[in-house]
Amino acid sequence: MKNQENSALIPLIREDLRQNFTPYSSAASEMGKIDGAHYLNANENPYPFKGLEGYERYDVQQPPALIAAIAKNYQTHKDYIVATRGSDESIDLLIRMFCAAGRDAILTCPPTFGMYKIYGSLQGAKDVQVPLLQESLNFSLDVESIIKTAKDPQQHIKLMFLCCPNSPTGNLFPPTDIEKIIQELEGYAAVVVDEAYINFTRQDSFVQKLEQFPNLIVLRTLSKIHALAGERIGCAVCADTAFTTFMRGCLAPYPVPKSVAQNAVEALRQAEERQEEMVCKIVKSRQILAEAFTQCPDVECVYPSETNFLLVKFISYNAAQHFIKQAAAKNIILRDISAKEDTQNCLRISVGTEEENEMLIHLAETIAKAA
Repeated sequence: MKNQENSALIPLIREDLRQNFTPYSSAASEMGKIDGAHYLNANENPYPFKGLEGYERYDVQQPPALIAAIAKNYQTHKDYIVATRGSDESIDLLIRMFCAAGRDAILTCPPTFGMYKIYGSLQGAKDVQVPLLQESLNFSLDVESIIKTAKDPQQHIKLMFLCCPNSPTGNLFPPTDIEKIIQELEGYAAVVVDEAYINFTRQDSFVQKLEQFPNLIVLRTLSKIHALAGERIGCAVCADTAFTTFMRGCLAPYPVPKSVAQNAVEALRQAEERQEEMVCKIVKSRQILAEAFTQCPDVECVYPSETNFLLVKFISYNAAQHFIKQAAAKNIILRDISAKEDTQNCLRISVGTEEENEMLIHLAETIAKAA
């Protein structure tokens, strides 16, 4: 394992944490789990309710079965993984670890996932933005501007977030662009590649490249392809084990409920057989939806997507509002992002079941005929 002296990430963490922070020592972390032991060290109620036996005791912070299942699915080392309550908790925790309130900043590339900015605001970290380039519908990275901005000492940027595939645009960024950014920012900032939707693509995960890039952290989630949005399981993955050890020390003592961990392990087990089938089904449905919306006269364009959703741009704000209201009247709920400057007149539409997709296509055809 790497020690802190060889870490590229530890020096970027807030100085007050590096110098003075002592992790909380929970009862479970001090003693671990010993078969046949009588646990009187964690102030638990020993009398469970009927049907809830086994949940009266705290679990360890990072359940071994869960970590092993994630490591197997992602084809990486278990020491690289920090399990969190969704990838949201990873985002929040990373910003709090790296950014001193009122001084340090994060860098984002809008339009992108809005929680980066929100968690930055909660920590008092400025969100320095280098918008995506929208020419030819590409939403591509402005690589040179990103590097120049991140290296500017007046900006105090500690973290950069890259959502790939991106939300809400749905597109992938070329791996060469991301790799150049990571390499150029080594020693300046940590680069966080958020791969919530990577399973819907044919592009390799940056988890497989972690050992090449000392300042890289990858975020993954079980909310999307593993169909566990309601369980809130995600993780940060990093080859710098001095950093992952430090990050676990900043986590809550018991972030993953037992039942959630058990369901996650089962979903990961089933994914070994069903994941490819599910991806193919969703991608096929996405293509059918895209073709249907392309034929709609009120639609200006359907952006290329490598995710389980589409970004659909309408010819006007009123057209977008009309469609979302008509959908709501049919109990079809879509995401309205039409009023935002960087996604004007756009709706974000998730791929649903075959029946739900057919309802949506029928609605689009009905509105088109009435136009």
